[in-house]
Amino acid sequence: MITCPSCKHQELEGALFCSFCGTTLIGLEDEDESSKAMKIVIDVEFLDVSGKVELSGKEKYVLGRSVPTNKDALLDLDLEKFGGYETGVSRQHAMLKYIDGDFKIIDLNSSNRTFLNDEELYPGNEYSIGDECMLRLGKMRMKVTVRKV
Repeated sequence: MITCPSCKHQELEGALFCSFCGTTLIGLEDEDESSKAMKIVIDVEFLDVSGKVELSGKEKYVLGRSVPTNKDALLDLDLEKFGGYETGVSRQHAMLKYIDGDFKIIDLNSSNRTFLNDEELYPGNEYSIGDECMLRLGKMRMKVTVRKV
């Protein structure tokens, strides 16, 4: 069974959307994997601007930038306030997702690419981010630290 992250409704494994509230269930794992992801905190420190963000409590995070004309964008980390437009961050640029016991980064076919420790990622492929790494979304540089709580 998959538990909807929004309304906690139970859905059968393989469901794409919650039948109760409509939330996307794509990429959600079974509850055992989900509970493991809930015990992990991801610290994001921006290197070219002042700022830090802490991500916790979910098993996937969509990173990108919002635009005034599309306030319905499903983003977990809006990089617009950290210079997302100026540094070439796409509206839905990359995803951090808990898979097989650790968080991985997936480029969402962004215009200006995603880099992990200066290595360009192929869109759609999963790359382990380890306990500490450097990410670059377009020209936006950030240090990412994964820690268990």
